[in-house]
Amino acid sequence: MVSGVTPYVYWLSMLIWDYACFLFSVGIMIILLYAFDISDLIADDTIGTIVALLLAWGSAHASFSYCYSFLFSSPLTNLGFTIFMSFILGYLASLVVYILGLVKQLLKD
Repeated sequence: MVSGVTPYVYWLSMLIWDYACFLFSVGIMIILLYAFDISDLIADDTIGTIVALLLAWGSAHASFSYCYSFLFSSPLTNLGFTIFMSFILGYLASLVVYILGLVKQLLKD
């Protein structure tokens, strides 16, 4: 028993809470997209896709974080690993997209 409830109920409530917090962040992101008028992302045919991708990423990331939290005995180590891997993978993904854009431009010329 964790906090007086079964582990299943505890982890489910934590997942729901984390996703609710993430929904707040998604709302802020959408507001900022409109506030800064980023037309490529807020066009009528793309905003639904952007919202769907953000919602899918949030649930996948939270679930994945919970799964690999069992690899660590210390919550602090798990948190450090989660932050480090999210930063590195996010940075590398952005870098790959940028480099592929440069390659595409070079091949056009």
